Amino acid sequence: METSKTNEYTHDVFLSYNSAQRDWTRNLVQRLSKEGFKVWFDERELKPTESFIPELAKGVEKSKKVALIVSPEYLNANWTIYEMNIAIARDPSGRDDLIMPIIHTKCEIPSEVKTRQCLDFSDTHNDSLMYEFRLAQLMAVIDTSREYPKDFDDFRQKGADVRDYEIPPRSNPPQGSVMPYPFNKNFVGREDELKWLYEKLKAGADVSLGQTAVATGLGGIGKSQLAVEFAYRYGSRYDGGVYWLDMSDPEGIANQIAQFAAPHAMNIQGYGQMPQDQIVQMVMKEWQGTKNRLLIFDNVEDMSVVDKWKPKYGRTRVMITSRIDSGDNRWSDRGIETLPVNTLPRDKSLELLCRGIKTLNDPDEKVADEICELLGDLPLALHLAGAYLGRYKNDVSLKEYLDELKSQPVLTNPALVDSIKDTSPTKHLQNVFATFETSYKRINQDDDIDSLSAKVFHLTAHFAPVPISRDLLLRSLKIKDKIKLTDAINRLCELGLVQISEDGRVMVHRLLREFVHTHPAKGQDFNESAEDVANAMDKYVYEVGSSGLPTLGVDLEHLRYIAGEAEKRDSKLAGVLNNDLGYYLDMIADYNGAKEYYERALRIDEKTYG
Repeated sequence: METSKTNEYTHDVFLSYNSAQRDWTRNLVQRLSKEGFKVWFDERELKPTESFIPELAKGVEKSKKVALIVSPEYLNANWTIYEMNIAIARDPSGRDDLIMPIIHTKCEIPSEVKTRQCLDFSDTHNDSLMYEFRLAQLMAVIDTSREYPKDFDDFRQKGADVRDYEIPPRSNPPQGSVMPYPFNKNFVGREDELKWLYEKLKAGADVSLGQTAVATGLGGIGKSQLAVEFAYRYGSRYDGGVYWLDMSDPEGIANQIAQFAAPHAMNIQGYGQMPQDQIVQMVMKEWQGTKNRLLIFDNVEDMSVVDKWKPKYGRTRVMITSRIDSGDNRWSDRGIETLPVNTLPRDKSLELLCRGIKTLNDPDEKVADEICELLGDLPLALHLAGAYLGRYKNDVSLKEYLDELKSQPVLTNPALVDSIKDTSPTKHLQNVFATFETSYKRINQDDDIDSLSAKVFHLTAHFAPVPISRDLLLRSLKIKDKIKLTDAINRLCELGLVQISEDGRVMVHRLLREFVHTHPAKGQDFNESAEDVANAMDKYVYEVGSSGLPTLGVDLEHLRYIAGEAEKRDSKLAGVLNNDLGYYLDMIADYNGAKEYYERALRIDEKTYG
């Protein structure tokens, strides 16, 4: 890494972006960080109690380069323009090569930065190799000691094995493989995940501890489907075969492994003539040999089964699927690479939902988009809704189905719980509610940590559908023990009921938030806990306002949501919370917004107190 002006700069690059490109930018941060670059990224750098305006200015000032992730959304947002202007003020002539416009989506580049060196990433979104080429150019601009690639064809020839960037067509795994499930013809998306998995699980040289990766995520996210697709896309590269193990029942694992020795599989001499434990040992000895094999450990609920059955050396690779969150340190402690499997991007959600509909006009597309939003882009929910719409396409329109979803709690919709009787390709539950309940039933509310976990899970229903700070959860629970709270959150992560953001906040899928409403914790009243959250929010806003550096960040969305819910249930705190909103917006100079909430607080208090 080049380190000119080392004492002056704390970061190699400052990333200025709009929230519409948050996921794309987050991935860019991960790639740059992995290469050793120090990246200023707001999710990592800004803290809830800090004033973000001076921190933004300081971030630009202390960064060697400023990358503007340019898009139509970027150019229409006040804060991104503010960040761009700070950078322009630091290098108005462009002589210092400070500013790098990165074109995410084609748009008209502002004249102030048009003459700077631009990198066009707009052609990379469906082309992984082109993305690698642009990324190499970006890294060379940030660190001039790196070679700047100019010719794409030359990069292709020098750069890497092209087949690693291009997902191969589906083909059957090698003869002798044990793959109990066919591929899913309705599988969509996940190109980046498939490529990432192969990068980590490439067939090849021996590794001392085995090469292992885990795909993690909540129930219904499509982890097992991803594993099946990986087996049919890349399985042919493991000449020793692909072997699928259901790890949900530890007692049945040895029996599955013994079956791999059969003539139709590994064809180990003496099969059928030896006791099971001896056969299992012979299979595991083969796994630690010189053949390239892929093991798929599906549905790991207890990491001890990985310790017991994963090969210790050799050329066998292991892919795991689990609801245990990727942020759980136990994965990294075992040297296991983690892949968080998230909801589908909207274009792929639409493809999965509308697969049985031949043509879509513009109004239908807007309706379908709203359905995807209500279903939270969850693959299982989209698959079931799409199957329902395909089956009854002559009886139910998209608009009628949307109205049906809006008329009742989404998780009670027949299409999502009992209309589709067929089993999934991986024999998993075809019922969104029951899939969530499978995880929830593992909470033992007679256990101290599990009991607190249930309370935390219950409280998440009273916050906005954005990441929740641990501080607000502690205040709402009326406890001070951060360690116990962390243990409770980790337990929920282990069950796949919540996820943790990079800055430690708790994230809950919108359908799980609805599920929470039907599952109050033991001894917890829904309205009482809503009041606890409202009280905690009021005190939190007061402390932030008194700090002298007022910034709520994402917690502003929680404040708005909690105030709105308090108003719906005629809580006496509704006026207080709306007044808090007015007070906060007044402090950050949003005077029109402040006036609106002050007036609302006044109306509520007049109604409440006369």
